[in-house]
Amino acid sequence: MSSGPLRLGLCAGEPSGDILAGAILRSWRAQTPTLEVSGIGGEQSIRAGLVSCAPMERLSVMGLVEPLKRLPELLSIRRELIARQITLRPNLFIGVDSPDFNLAVERRLKAAGIPTAHLVSPSIWAWRQGRIRGIRKAVDKMLCLLPFEVDLYHQAGIDAVCVGHPLADDLAMLPPAAHCRDAFGLSEHETVLGVLPGSRESEVATSCRFLSTQWGYCIDTLRSFSFCSLRLTRIAIDKFWRCFKVRTCPLKSSWGTDERPCIVVMRY
Repeated sequence: MSSGPLRLGLCAGEPSGDILAGAILRSWRAQTPTLEVSGIGGEQSIRAGLVSCAPMERLSVMGLVEPLKRLPELLSIRRELIARQITLRPNLFIGVDSPDFNLAVERRLKAAGIPTAHLVSPSIWAWRQGRIRGIRKAVDKMLCLLPFEVDLYHQAGIDAVCVGHPLADDLAMLPPAAHCRDAFGLSEHETVLGVLPGSRESEVATSCRFLSTQWGYCIDTLRSFSFCSLRLTRIAIDKFWRCFKVRTCPLKSSWGTDERPCIVVMRY
């Protein structure tokens, strides 16, 4: 390896992956201040120094219909990402989750002689186990979040290591429940429901349709309650208003600089 700056390629295709990518880049940059990072990512990665060649939100699709509608755009973004990485020749390219997009990129880059790694193992232990053959062609090293996944890759002849999850460190620093309730104006005995609809706006819309069918049961059973949700966009909060017919304004919310609240609490 040359004595110049360490060059890293990276692609995080959705907010959950961007959180992981940001944690990796902050840790890596603390050890290698001259780190140069290119690829695709969101606010967390960009804050940590990533130069993104496309908006991450354009990759955040789910299901079958939505990707098909956006297929020409997705293929164009993928071609541009591959071309840029082959030109830049990073010392390592890391695809973060989003396996349908990233594994294809990694396969092309590995064939071009660029070392590749993939963070967050696809759930091969649960379904579509045959994907491991394609993974072998795409990655030099799989970075697993769960310890038992490592053996599955070793058995298939793929180098793998368990890196754990950055949230494990964050959870250890959480304040007591009583402090959190007080901070958001919730009494000790108030019923609080957690609503976790996902990180993509299309995912939120799908979740809302399902959750709204259960809303009547909550109202009939609990009568009065509050619900909190994590990292909702303003658009997603509007969807909740329309879907659940919440009649009062949010009690309190903590907004980030990217206009995503860490937590929003609403009362019915």
